[in-house]
Amino acid sequence: MQGVRTAPRTAANGVPEPGARCSSLYGARIASHWALPFATPHARPGVPDITIHPHLPAHYLAEAERALEREPPRDPAYAQRRIAGGVYLRWTGLFDFVVTDDGADVYSRPLRDGAGESFHTYLFNQVLSFALLCRGREPLHSASVVVGGRAVGFLGDCGFGKSSLAAACMAAGHPLLTDDLLVTEERGDGWIAHPGPARMKLYPEMADHFFGPGAARVPMNAETAKAILAVPPERMEARAVPLAALVALQRGTGGGVEAARLSPREAFVALTTNTFNDLERGPERLRHHLEWASRLAAAVPVWRLSYPSDLGVVDRVVERVAALAAR
Repeated sequence: MQGVRTAPRTAANGVPEPGARCSSLYGARIASHWALPFATPHARPGVPDITIHPHLPAHYLAEAERALEREPPRDPAYAQRRIAGGVYLRWTGLFDFVVTDDGADVYSRPLRDGAGESFHTYLFNQVLSFALLCRGREPLHSASVVVGGRAVGFLGDCGFGKSSLAAACMAAGHPLLTDDLLVTEERGDGWIAHPGPARMKLYPEMADHFFGPGAARVPMNAETAKAILAVPPERMEARAVPLAALVALQRGTGGGVEAARLSPREAFVALTTNTFNDLERGPERLRHHLEWASRLAAAVPVWRLSYPSDLGVVDRVVERVAALAAR
């Protein structure tokens, strides 16, 4: 984790461990002994970029215990410590993980029965973000949809309506690419956006409105009213697509829907502000992060979209998103 790793791992036999299942998420081939709900099965087995193991080795646990004894966590709910060979992450009473320094292995351990959807939610997002950083991929806190074959990503802090707007776009016929975490990649003379898990996190009102009151959902955890909803394959984009625009959401004070393109400097600030992982702060990661944000801000339009929090204007907002994607 100290460095930024850009080359995939190789293996002596060129195949995943026996019993592991291959999936594709965020542009990475992931092998896991856990069943990963909502992940796209990989069409062909091969060398995994990241392997998720269903145990946590004793030597990592011992290292973590010593690190926590030296420096007890300030937050009783969460602990993160650098240990020999990786980084240790613990959500107290729920689960803990170790991500190795090269990002090639994630060791996982539920700390109680019934961790369920919370386990997969944190694994898909917070935990994998550390592994992705090791692969040179900077994750954005963004929901993204595909309009006319190109991706539009929504940026904003928690509660700004990224997932709700993505659900509205999906209801209008624009497939979902990812919810919550977006991975972009510079390729040739442009940027592409990679698909995430086929699921969304929505509050009950939004889930009822866009999926219907009878839609199956799983509570995310006891700390939030949000629930996880599976996205049907026909409403999901499973391939990487060109990135057309990024849109920073802002609550409007009137009834209008207003869009303004950000300057490169403003776009740079929006990208750095909306990184998904602001916990990894080593000098090499920060350097890589700033370089990535500079290149992306210079190459992809970033817009500010302001609109009221009102379902009555959602159709106009979706239309404006489609217009931005076409520019």
